[in-house]
Amino acid sequence: MHTITIATVSTGDASLLTLGVAEALAAPGKRVLRTARHPLASWLAARGLAFDTLDDLYEENEDFDAFNHAAAKRLLASAQLEDVLYAVPDANMDSTVAALRESA
Repeated sequence: MHTITIATVSTGDASLLTLGVAEALAAPGKRVLRTARHPLASWLAARGLAFDTLDDLYEENEDFDAFNHAAAKRLLASAQLEDVLYAVPDANMDSTVAALRESA
C-alpha cells in the first residue's frame, strides 16, 4: 500500500495555502479533491495539474454516511496503486477523513 497524504487547503482560494501544501499539490502524483466546487480546483487547472474529485459519489450515495464510506474505499483503492494526496478544507473536521481513519 502506498501513502495517502491529507492536505488541509482551507475553504478559500490558493492564497490561503501554506507553502508546504502548495508544494505538495504541485508535486507529481495523484491528487484528489473532495469536490471540484472548491476554489482550489481552478488553481490546479490553471497550472495544468490534473486531479480527481469525489463529486460522483455525492450522486451515487443516498446519505453522507454512505458517501464517507465510499470515499474512504475509493481513496484506499487508489493508494493500492500509487501515493495519493487528498485535499480537504479542514482535515480535523472532515468526515471523509474520519471514515478513512476508521477504514485503514
